[in-house]
Amino acid sequence: MPAGDLYTGSYHKALRRTADTLTGDWGSVYILSAQAGLVTTDRLLAPYDVRITDANAVLGEQLHHQAAAFDLQHADVVFLGGAKYAHALAFAVPHRAMPLAGTRGIGEQLRLLKQARADTDEGRQLRTSWWTQADFIRTQQAALRGTGLGRPATVPGQAAPPARTR
Repeated sequence: MPAGDLYTGSYHKALRRTADTLTGDWGSVYILSAQAGLVTTDRLLAPYDVRITDANAVLGEQLHHQAAAFDLQHADVVFLGGAKYAHALAFAVPHRAMPLAGTRGIGEQLRLLKQARADTDEGRQLRTSWWTQADFIRTQQAALRGTGLGRPATVPGQAAPPARTR
């Protein structure tokens, strides 16, 4: 079934509704599947039982290639998900805003998601702040790469790439 329909829990539904609100008619929504990696909402997937922390979960290098195929290195990215999933995505999309990763749990995440979906000044301000943060992070990292000071994040379980020297 399409990945956007595969995940039926209330947490995922809240994430998806908020992602749809954030992107409106102009953005793209991708799902970080522990088994398949970054997928579009219409990609067909079979049901599976893999968590991002499992040994057979998607690897950082695969996510990096998928992010490149979706051209996410040049996009503002707001990642909606917890810290473990955000950590898995760090190598592939190091410039993402992660508004939920620092929360104290699902309850706080659900509250923020509901607030961000609201058609109120507070909701619009929260959504705008997330996009502003994503733009700032991407712009800063692009500037650092241009000066040779930035370097890619490491893939979990691999050594850090050697630092550039002048």
